[in-house]
Amino acid sequence: MLCAIDEWKMEGKMEKSISIINNMKNMGMDWGIISKATGLNQQQYEKLQIKYQHLISMPSLSLET
Repeated sequence: MLCAIDEWKMEGKMEKSISIINNMKNMGMDWGIISKATGLNQQQYEKLQIKYQHLISMPSLSLET
C-alpha cells in the first residue's frame, strides 16, 4: 500500500502527463508526435486516465498513525 506522500506524488505525475497530452491533442497534434514527445501511445494514455480516475476516487490516506 502506498503512503500518503507516495500517493500524492503518483497522482501529481499522472495528472501532469494527462494534462500535457490533453493540451497537445487540443492543439491538433497527432498521436505520432504525442507519442514521441511523451513516450505514451494512445492506448497507454487511455490506461493512464483510468488509473488516475481510480486513484483520485480512492479515499485519501491519512498522515496520522
